[in-house]
Amino acid sequence: MILCGLANASWADPQSKSYSHWRLDGKTVDMVFTVPARELTRLPTYQQTPDTGHLLENLLLSSIHVEHQGKVCVARSPNPGLAEPGWLQYQLRFVCDAPIEQLEVRLTTLLPYVRSHLHFAQFQSDDQPPRDYLLTASQPEIRVDLHSQNTDSNNTLWRYLQFGFEHILIGLDHIVFLLGLLLLTTRLRQLLAIVTGFTLGHSVTLSLAALGWVIPNGAWVEAMIGFTIALVAAENIAVQTGSTSQTATAAVLMLAVLMLWSLFSSHGPSFLSLTGLALFCGCYLRLSCTPARAQAWRPAITTVFGLIHGFGFAAVLSEVGLPQTHTVLALVGFNLGVELGQIVIVLVLVLGGWLLSRCFASIQRRLLSDSLSAALCGLGVFWFVQRSPIFMGLPL
Repeated sequence: MILCGLANASWADPQSKSYSHWRLDGKTVDMVFTVPARELTRLPTYQQTPDTGHLLENLLLSSIHVEHQGKVCVARSPNPGLAEPGWLQYQLRFVCDAPIEQLEVRLTTLLPYVRSHLHFAQFQSDDQPPRDYLLTASQPEIRVDLHSQNTDSNNTLWRYLQFGFEHILIGLDHIVFLLGLLLLTTRLRQLLAIVTGFTLGHSVTLSLAALGWVIPNGAWVEAMIGFTIALVAAENIAVQTGSTSQTATAAVLMLAVLMLWSLFSSHGPSFLSLTGLALFCGCYLRLSCTPARAQAWRPAITTVFGLIHGFGFAAVLSEVGLPQTHTVLALVGFNLGVELGQIVIVLVLVLGGWLLSRCFASIQRRLLSDSLSAALCGLGVFWFVQRSPIFMGLPL
């Protein structure tokens, strides 16, 4: 497992996002809006107006609404700004009828068109530290109070909690992994131990990576999430059929083929990572030789795999960024949101399994478990191959 961390750095696919910086000065509010140019291709009007600059200008005027003390602040015509290649930037000024103390901002822009889109807004004035806000499709409105610290704290905690909750609910790979873990679990005590181990694992790496203390290899983290799904699903079948030794041998041989492939690949020294995976699979699958031993080891292995999934959560959080103010609150809120989403997923899966067993009593539990595990194993292998750097450039 140590060898898995020695590959070169790379990045996973970025989250759909945009940024705005707001400067409050007297009666005026100056905003700088920045977005990747490719995001505008998601708009329905892109085909009719392929000029991204003109498209963004119209979008800003129609989707940003600013009020002060219940009165609308008038927007001036946007002006293009200097942006890095591949990005668009526009400056927009709002004029209010009195010196600004509180602002109510509604900013939708791309949020109605991309449900997973995130907007990160920062507000700043001369005599106050910057305030950071996260806007989502379900929460496109914010209230900025320049003289209240508690409002910003509560806002940050709630919005990042909601972001974490929504992320795990749409994270199919994390849901599939939890399903694979539950297929071999028959008792509530085992379920609690597994969920606790997964929580401890991903909480540690999520915090370390989000704070910048550890910089994971993004592409290999995404590939490893697929690998954890495949390994857990294969283990489910192997322990039921008494074929853990044969499964371990097959896994090591397949990884050995990938090790040879990696020697001729130009996408980093993944040979060491694959060597670590081969050693780990060979040892772990042979330890889980019976259902009892597999269940005894599962909380520990879930904790280890939780470390990997935590890096996956952190990659998404890093794309958005933590606010300069209330950083700890944002991190705690995101982690709590992930935990709440995880609890909801586990409850739904357990309830669904119970209802399925009640409605189809004639179906053997063993047959259902093996069928689901086989499907999950295939899906995990697909994700591992699709996301691995050594396969980049192949038509997968």
